[in-house]
Amino acid sequence: MSELHYACELWTPTVSLKALPDSYIWSQQLLGMINLGKTQQSFYKNNLPTTPLSGAVFAGAAGNGRHTTAEALAMSLALQHKDANILHLRLRGAFLDFEQPDTALKALASLRDAFRSADGMCLLLDEPQDCRHSRMLQSHLLMLRSPFRRECPTKPFYLIIVTDSVDSVLSGLLRELPLLACAAPTTDERRAWLSAQLRSGIKKITAEISMADLAAKTE
Repeated sequence: MSELHYACELWTPTVSLKALPDSYIWSQQLLGMINLGKTQQSFYKNNLPTTPLSGAVFAGAAGNGRHTTAEALAMSLALQHKDANILHLRLRGAFLDFEQPDTALKALASLRDAFRSADGMCLLLDEPQDCRHSRMLQSHLLMLRSPFRRECPTKPFYLIIVTDSVDSVLSGLLRELPLLACAAPTTDERRAWLSAQLRSGIKKITAEISMADLAAKTE
């Protein structure tokens, strides 16, 4: 593999979508999208205006499962290619926050070289809003997707974006990737989750504390 730019971080996903609990609301939908893309039935190919899932945008406040679901999606996408060594890379917006945009663009050039020498790539763009040249970098990344597909049509290239603001994501990427909002659970949802966990875990709780109180305190 070609030498990577120092802002490109190698990482290895450790959890799949199937392993996530039901509280991760997007896990089953994403699994369904992956399975739909794998089907070989001609009906789906001829009648559904859909393409195989090539990534996603997870948007929402921190602490709502964005990164965990993104990591699980990355593993589940890679599991489709059992005999391939999919290269997982993370680009953090804060690590690309250089004063000069040309310095940040060198990271993307490094990605292109790495993709050519790998069996495939899953790129996680982590908090792009933390980079002052974010929209320019995303524009170049969007332009790279077509050469990747043209030069290496048999190699998968997946792009996953995690951000606290959907406004920070380029509209061109939003047209290509599904937008998944990771909102905070409601009080009723937290109450139901706490009740389920306590039924299978702690057997005794203080009488003065109710599920409604716990749900309110965990907001």
